[in-house]
Amino acid sequence: YMYISLSCVVSVLTLGSLDVVMNSESPKKLKMHSKYFFLFSKHLLITTKFKKNSQNAYRLSKDIGPIPVVSCRIMECKFKEVPELNYLGIRVQYEAKDGLMDDIILSAHSIADKAQWFADLSQCVENAKQNRILQSKSLGQPVELSTTFIRYSSFKSGKEQLVNCGTLESLMQRLLTINHYGMDFVNTFLMTFPLFTNSRAVMEFLYKKLTELFKQTRVRSVLTPEDFILQAKASSKSLSLPIRSKSSLQDKPQRYNASNGGSGSWTPINAEAANVLSAIFFALRQWVCKHFYHFRTNADLAADMERVIEATKTQDLPAKNKRSVEELKNLYQMQKLPQPADPILALLKPREPSQKEPFSEILFLDPKVISEQLCLIESKLFSRIETGEILRHFTSKKDQKSVVAPNVANGLNHFNRMSLFFLWSVAMQPISAQRTKVLEFLITVATECLRQHNFSSVMQLSSVLNHSALRKFRGEWAGVSKHLRQQLETLTKITSTQKKFRRLRDETERAQPPLVPYLGVCMSEVATILEARPNFVNNDMVNFMKMRQLTHSITNILQYQQGLYEFSYVEEICRMLLCTPLPGSEDELYDFVEGLMEHLDDTLCISSPS
Repeated sequence: YMYISLSCVVSVLTLGSLDVVMNSESPKKLKMHSKYFFLFSKHLLITTKFKKNSQNAYRLSKDIGPIPVVSCRIMECKFKEVPELNYLGIRVQYEAKDGLMDDIILSAHSIADKAQWFADLSQCVENAKQNRILQSKSLGQPVELSTTFIRYSSFKSGKEQLVNCGTLESLMQRLLTINHYGMDFVNTFLMTFPLFTNSRAVMEFLYKKLTELFKQTRVRSVLTPEDFILQAKASSKSLSLPIRSKSSLQDKPQRYNASNGGSGSWTPINAEAANVLSAIFFALRQWVCKHFYHFRTNADLAADMERVIEATKTQDLPAKNKRSVEELKNLYQMQKLPQPADPILALLKPREPSQKEPFSEILFLDPKVISEQLCLIESKLFSRIETGEILRHFTSKKDQKSVVAPNVANGLNHFNRMSLFFLWSVAMQPISAQRTKVLEFLITVATECLRQHNFSSVMQLSSVLNHSALRKFRGEWAGVSKHLRQQLETLTKITSTQKKFRRLRDETERAQPPLVPYLGVCMSEVATILEARPNFVNNDMVNFMKMRQLTHSITNILQYQQGLYEFSYVEEICRMLLCTPLPGSEDELYDFVEGLMEHLDDTLCISSPS
C-alpha cells in the first residue's frame, strides 16, 4: 500500500471523489464504492480515504496502482438498468500491470461533476499523447518563434510554449494546432475570451474551419461537355469513364448526394486534416464541459452547436473523429438536463417563518452539530459556482451580477445573512448570562469550523465576534472563560486583514480537503489582476499573460469543489439557520444594542446605593 499526504501533493491537477461501479448479481442494482481520485499530468491515482493520526490519509489501491494517463481512453458509459445514473457514468480503459487492457467504470455525483472530470481526464490523455508524439519526432523541445501576430514567453508549461500576447486571429488559429492540447492554452482561452471577443465569433471561426475541411474532401465527379470532349480526344475507349484526380485513383471515393442536389464523391481525410478536426472537436468538447453557460443563455450559440453536430452526420470521418463527435453530442445533451434539486439549497428560497424562537433555541444545540451543518451548507453553495462565474461577476454591471453569476451572488448574500443571523442571536438574548453563553457557543462553533477547514464560516464567526456592536457588551465578555478567549484570539489572528489575509491564505493552502475557502479573499486576487493589467497591449494584441494569470487564480479557487463533507444532513437545524427571519438590518442592530445598553445603564443607576 502507498500512503499519500496531501501536504506533499503540489502538482495535482484535479482531485475529488467518484463512485467506482462494481459488478452486481442483480442487474437492477449496482454496487458503488466511493474512492478518492488524484489526477496528475501523467498519472491517475485511485485511493481509499481513511483517518491516520486524526488526519485524512489516502491508501493507493493495491490491485490497480498508478494508472499512466497516456495509456487511458475515456468514454461515455450509460447505466440502462438504473435510469437516474444514466448520464453520470465514465468508462476509463487503461493498460493494466500485466500489459493487457482493462477498464474501470466510474459514477460522478452530479452532471456538472461528470462534465468537469470528463474534460480534465480527456485533456490530460490528449496532452500526454501529443507529448509522446513530439518526443518521438525530436529529442529536443519544440521552440516557437515570435512573430508580428503572436509573441511567446521564454518559459514553457511542459512541452507547451506559453503565449505572452497575440492578435485574436492568431490565438483562434492556435486552437486548431494539434500539439497545443496543453492544459494551459485551451483552458485560458475558453475561460477568458469574453474579455476580448464574443462567443459567436469563436463559434463562427470553428464552424468555418470545419466546413472548409469538409469541402476539401469533396471531389467533383459530374462531367461537363468539355470533359467529354477532352476524353474523346485522348482515347475513344475512355468516353464512358469519368475523370478522377490523382488522389481518387489511389483511394476509392465514397459516393454522396451534395446539398445542392448534385452528385459527387468523398476523398479520405488525410492525417493533417484529421488532426485539425480533432483539435476543433476537442475545443468544442472543453467548451461544452466547462463553460456551458454560454450555450444555456444564448439561443443562437446553441443553434450553432446543433448545426455543427448536424454537419458531421453526413461526413465519412476517421474512427477517432467519430468518437469525438459522439462524445461531444452526448455531453451536449447531458449538459442540457436540469440539475436535481438539492434539499439544502432549497431552503435558501423564501419560506414561511418558523413558529419557534430560534434565538433562544440556539442555547440548547450542540456546537459540533451546528458546525457540521454549516460545512454542508457552505460546501453546497461553493460547489455550485461555475467556472466562468467569478469572471462574469467582475465584468458585468451591478444590476446584472445576480443574473450572469447567480451562484457567486448567492454565496456572498449567504455570507452576509449568516453574519447578521449570528449577531442577532447574541443581541436578542434577554439577560446578560444568556448572551455570555451565546458568545461562548459561537467561539466553540468557529473553532470546530476551523478544525473542519470551513474557512468561510470561520471568517463569518470571527467578524461577528469582533463586531463593534457586540464589543459593547463588556460585562458579557468578562464572563467568557479564559480558554475560549484564547481560542478567539487565535481565530482573530488567522482572519486578520494584515498582508491581504496572509495567515488565512496560508491556512487554506496547508489544509487538506474537504474544505471551503473564504470566497472574498479568493475573489480579491482576481479583482487585483483585472485592475492591474490591460486587456490589450502592443497595438491591440490580446494580453494573454493577463488571461493566463486570471485562469490560474480562478482554477486555484475552484479546485476545492471536488471535496465532499460526509456529515449527516439535519433538516431542522439547516431550516433554523437558513429560514429564520431576521429582526432587522445591521444599522437596526446598532440602534437595538444602543437602546439595550442605555436601558442597562438606567437599571444600574436605579439599583445603585447612591
